[in-house]
Amino acid sequence: MTAARPADALAALVRACLPPGLTLLALTRDGADLLARLADDAGAEHLVTWHDAALDGPAYLRGDHLAFSYRASADPAPAIAAIEALRAHEATLSALSAAFAPAVRVPRPAPAPAPEPGRLVYLLERVLLARVARARLSALPRRDLAAAVAAALAPDFAAQPPVTQVHLFLQTHCRQACEFCEAPGVRGGPVERLVAGAMRLQSQLRLDLASTGLFDAFLAHLAAQPTRPLLTLTGYDWTRHPRRDALLAALERHPGPLRLQGPSTALSDPALARRVAALPGLEAIATTLQSSDPAQHDAIVGTPGAHARLMAALDHLRDVPIELATILTRRTLPSLPATVRWLSEQGRPIDLVAYIPDRGHPDPLPPLPPLDELRAALTQAAPHAQRTVQSYVGVPLCAVPPPERPKVTPAVRGTTAAPQTFAPACARCPQRPTCPGLPASYLATFGARGVSPL
Repeated sequence: MTAARPADALAALVRACLPPGLTLLALTRDGADLLARLADDAGAEHLVTWHDAALDGPAYLRGDHLAFSYRASADPAPAIAAIEALRAHEATLSALSAAFAPAVRVPRPAPAPAPEPGRLVYLLERVLLARVARARLSALPRRDLAAAVAAALAPDFAAQPPVTQVHLFLQTHCRQACEFCEAPGVRGGPVERLVAGAMRLQSQLRLDLASTGLFDAFLAHLAAQPTRPLLTLTGYDWTRHPRRDALLAALERHPGPLRLQGPSTALSDPALARRVAALPGLEAIATTLQSSDPAQHDAIVGTPGAHARLMAALDHLRDVPIELATILTRRTLPSLPATVRWLSEQGRPIDLVAYIPDRGHPDPLPPLPPLDELRAALTQAAPHAQRTVQSYVGVPLCAVPPPERPKVTPAVRGTTAAPQTFAPACARCPQRPTCPGLPASYLATFGARGVSPL
């Protein structure tokens, strides 16, 4: 008996694996990819691809041997069903694929050495001002500004490993009232009123970050480091700083790796957007999109017209890398599948970030989503998540669809991992060591609702 040709043997395996209602039309090669063209009972075509799992690049599902994906389709469900069926036979499929198309199997490279970890330094504007003032008064004759900045930052920069990121939080008022942020709930409190008044007085007396030259000296200090750290300028809304234009001028004088983080709706102004986009060293602008539905986004951020201004800002910033995030509050869930689909169609990546109530949030219950509702929304979004969701930050593994779980990362607050906890049922989950867990307020609010050990 003549042995089956590799192509015939591979096609026979694929046909045997396909779920009912799907037919194999053709198998072809595309570089390191194998492509299976499928048809469903209605005549619609679907394209499934796979290649060796050792190759880099995005994949809908990455197994022990192969990485599977599907090409754009009006309804990706049949292609996803085919991938799930093929994965069950991926060892045999891998061997037959390599015989049919040798490029599908590649030599396994030795793992690259892990990069040296760096540190993140987080600075509040008022703390930096106070530190430098103390440093200038600590020596006679009074230290010059550059020396004072170096002395003020010495505790942060002298330690090892080296500093690779610096976050400077500008304590400015924000017009939005986002339901996931602590600021709206504490704005009228005595501490915040005192801080806001002190910052206003400093600005009026020209003792602020920009007027004193401190920001220039700070940027010069970063530039003098052996490896210049990435500076993230953040705050409740950095664009509303009273000396915003002076800060931008300093950034123009001291080019270096830069990231801007905040609502960014002020960048709907074309002139401001052009100036920001032209900043030397600008690597990204980070902001939040809570829904592709304008009314839903505006309701979640508590500001009418915020969605329209954000869309205008994104349009003005077409040539700037944008880091979009959605905070997974309960009100984001109904429109989340549509939001992920819209982002996929726009070719915009997104990070989905667990809502972890801030310590000062007045009431965590309304925004906090139950795990069963979160799981349902993420499952509905999964067909388009492959292309557009970059990470699930702080999201419990059991809430994330299986093909997307490799994208789960821990949440970070400031410079350390956000404190999380686990339900008693989590003790029997083998994935607990790698799971971000739950915020303590979840267990206090919902108990073990939705917890599903893997």
